[in-house]
Amino acid sequence: MNPVYEAFAEVMQPGSDLSIGEWFNQYVKVVDSPHGANYDINQTPWFKEIAEAVADNSNDEIVVVAPLGSGKTAFFEALIHWIVAEEPGFTLVTMQTEQDAKDLWDTRLSKAMRLCQPINNLWPSDRNSIKKGTVIFPHMSLLMGGANLSHLQSKSCRWVIGDEVWLWKPGMMDEARGRTHDRWNARLLFTGQAGEEGTDWHKAFIDSSQGHFSWQCEECERFNKWEHANIRYEKIKDEEDQYDWEAIKASVYMECPDCEAKYKDTSETRRRLSNNSKYISDNKKALKGIKGFTYSDYSVWWKPWSKLVLRWIVANDELKRGYIEPIKKLKQKRLAEFWKDDFGDVKTKLIAADYAKTNYMNGELWDDERFRFITVDVQRDHYWIVGRAWKADGSSRILFEGKVLTEESIRDYQLRYKVQDKLCFLDAQFDTGRVYDYCVKYGWTALHGSGQDGFIHTKKRGARRIRVKKFFSKYELAQAPGGGTAPYIFWSNEKVKDALVILRSGQGMAWEVPQDASEDYVHQIDSEVKREVISKSTGQVHKRYVKIKKDNHLWDCEAMQVAAAMMVGALRSPEEEVK
Repeated sequence: MNPVYEAFAEVMQPGSDLSIGEWFNQYVKVVDSPHGANYDINQTPWFKEIAEAVADNSNDEIVVVAPLGSGKTAFFEALIHWIVAEEPGFTLVTMQTEQDAKDLWDTRLSKAMRLCQPINNLWPSDRNSIKKGTVIFPHMSLLMGGANLSHLQSKSCRWVIGDEVWLWKPGMMDEARGRTHDRWNARLLFTGQAGEEGTDWHKAFIDSSQGHFSWQCEECERFNKWEHANIRYEKIKDEEDQYDWEAIKASVYMECPDCEAKYKDTSETRRRLSNNSKYISDNKKALKGIKGFTYSDYSVWWKPWSKLVLRWIVANDELKRGYIEPIKKLKQKRLAEFWKDDFGDVKTKLIAADYAKTNYMNGELWDDERFRFITVDVQRDHYWIVGRAWKADGSSRILFEGKVLTEESIRDYQLRYKVQDKLCFLDAQFDTGRVYDYCVKYGWTALHGSGQDGFIHTKKRGARRIRVKKFFSKYELAQAPGGGTAPYIFWSNEKVKDALVILRSGQGMAWEVPQDASEDYVHQIDSEVKREVISKSTGQVHKRYVKIKKDNHLWDCEAMQVAAAMMVGALRSPEEEVK
C-alpha cells in the first residue's frame, strides 16, 4: 500500500460508540492521582453533566466554577485525551502562565497521554513536532501556553480551553473567544475557582445557565444547593473558653431546608448524596449553548463537612478582628462563590454604646483594657485627635475625640489619659518635617498611609527565617529637620480601612462610640467609601477608598487606631509568607 495511504488509514480510525464519560473510564490513565491510576468519572459525579455538555456540539461555551482539590485538573487532562482521539481539531490550552502550561505538560499530561491506547498511533514521528508546549499530530495540533496576547492571538481553533480564568487579565477571555472564528462545532471551556464580582470571569458565569450542583433530600425529594447555609453545628467551648474542636466536629450535620431531615457527616452519606445530585439552572434566560456549572467543597464526598466548618469558624473569627482574607479565600476557593468587595460601603447606622466620654476624663481605665493609643491627623493650623482604649481581643471604645489647636493640647491629652509616648501616633503625610520634629521632642511615632497592600517583615519559623507580608512596615528612623531621629511606620491604606469598615459596620469585635460623640465625629466617620477607580499606570480597574465628604480627618484617625492595634496584635494582620 502507498505509504501516504497507510499513514492516512492509521490516523483516520472510526470514532468510538462510547459516551465521553465511558471513554474517559476505559482509556484515560491518571498520573499521581490519590484515586487510582485509571480515571473514573464516577469518583467525581459533578463532572458527569459537564463532560456531556462539552461533548455536545450544540453548545458554544462552558463555564465551570470549581473549588480546589475536586478533580478539576484530572478532568481537564482526560478531556484533552478525548479531543485528540475522538474529536480532533486545532486545540488551544491556556493556563495562567507559560510556566504553568509547561509544568502541566512535563509532569502529568504528556506522561498520561503516552499511556492512552487510542492515541498510541497518533503521535508524530518527527521529534521536532513536540516541543515548547506544542504537539503537531498528523491530524491536529495541540498548543499550550499562558494567558497572554501572543498565545491567544494564534490560529483559528476548534477547541479553546482556559484554566484558572479568575487570574486572567481583563480582555483575555474575549481574545480567547475570538479564536474560534464562529466555527459551527467550536467549543470554549473556561474553568477556575471563583474570583471577584464585576470581573470578566464573573460576567461569563452570570451570562451562562448558572447550573448549581444540588443534592436531593431522601425524605421530601427536594433538590437543594450544596451550600453552607444547610450545614448545622454547635460552637462548643471548654472550661477555659477555648473551642473544643473535636466536639464541634462531632456536632456537624446537614439539614434539608424544607423538611428538616438530617444527614450525618459520614463518607457513605456524603457519597450517596453526591451521586444522586444534579445541576439545576438559576438562569432560565441564558442564551442557548452558554452553559455554566458550579459546585462547592461540600459536594466533594471525600472531604468531611466538619473540616470546612472548622475553617469557617476560624475565618469568621479573623473577620471579627479585621482580617478579611481568610473568609474571602474560603468562599472563593472552597465554596466556589464570587467575592463581592462591598465592605467599603457602610450603610449601618452609628449606634452609641452605654457610656460617655466624661466617664474617662481623668484617665480612668476601661475594664480589661490592654492598650491605649492617641492618633492625630495634622492640618496646617490645627489637629484632629482620637483616643481609644483596646482590649486584647480587639474590642475597643473611644475615650475622647475632637479638634485641638496646638501641639501642647495633644501633649496635655496624652499626659491626662496616661498614654505612652510611643503610642501617640501622628499622620506625617502633611508637613512631614514638622511632625518629625514633634516626634523627636515628645517621643511620639509618625505614621505614613501607603497605597501598598503590605510590607515585608522577617520572622523565625522553626529553624529558618522567612519573609512575611503584613499591613504595616517595620519601625524605621528618619532625620528630623530640627535634629535628632524620628520613628516612623508605613501602613496599608486600603487593607487597614477594610478592617475599620468591618468594625464600623458591626461585623467585627465591639467597636464602641460614646453617647456624647461630637457632631464632627458623627459626620466624618462615614466620609469615605470604596469605589472603582482606573489605575493611571496599568489602566486596570481597582477599588479604592475615596472621599465623599470634605472632611475625613476623624475617619483617618480611626484608621490609624486600627493600624496601631494591628501593630500590637489586638487586631489581626496577616503574616503571609513571601517567596
